[in-house]
Amino acid sequence: SPPPGVEPGSMTIGPQDMAWLVAALSMVVIWVASVPLQQLKIVDHPNLQDGFGQVWSHDLLTEIISEEVISHDIHTIMTFDSYGVSGYCNHRDVHRGVVKFLQTYSERNIKAWQLASL
Repeated sequence: SPPPGVEPGSMTIGPQDMAWLVAALSMVVIWVASVPLQQLKIVDHPNLQDGFGQVWSHDLLTEIISEEVISHDIHTIMTFDSYGVSGYCNHRDVHRGVVKFLQTYSERNIKAWQLASL
């Protein structure tokens, strides 16, 4: 079972058929963090569309993260490192959104783990 306070995960997908990515990421989260699939949340936001050249607002990401953390009493966040997987721009934006969230809400004492790029 997941550590206390580890609740729904969030990921975004674009309009492309990315079912394989959702399945792969879901399996990683389930395996690494023992998070049940029903606790994953897929975010499909018009301003968070997947793709190279798509810049995601760190403020918007921070807002979405804070809503999830507060509504589900989350104590631990898993994210990408600052390079992102293969240097992917959206992964880097997610990292920056999490960092901004942690700085903005430092009084919540949220723990964060990052996936290390190789």
